[in-house]
Amino acid sequence: MFSTTLRRMAASSKETLLKRAPLTIANNPYKARKVWPPNFKQLTHQQQLRFEKKYKRRIVLASRSPTWEKAVKTAQLLTIVAAMVWILFYSEFEWWGQKYKPSEEVRPWNQQETVS
Repeated sequence: MFSTTLRRMAASSKETLLKRAPLTIANNPYKARKVWPPNFKQLTHQQQLRFEKKYKRRIVLASRSPTWEKAVKTAQLLTIVAAMVWILFYSEFEWWGQKYKPSEEVRPWNQQETVS
């Protein structure tokens, strides 16, 4: 019953990740299947085009970030809305020597509706 427990306690522990040497080309257990980068002079024209298409597509997919795109679209929308609100409520224009405030146009129209 206790034989397994005693055997495990007496056995030496496995090497921890910190004690192990860092992976290099010589001691890497995960060998590459292909030589990288390939020698393009040895490849046919068709193989070269296939490599270019494959890695261009991978670069485009890797550079896409849906979160970033959504954040940019949201920032653009907020900027446009803020500009429109500022133009309608806080700006003052001067056309042909007369000061004009768009918010003053909105207020009397709203007041006439409530009075009527």
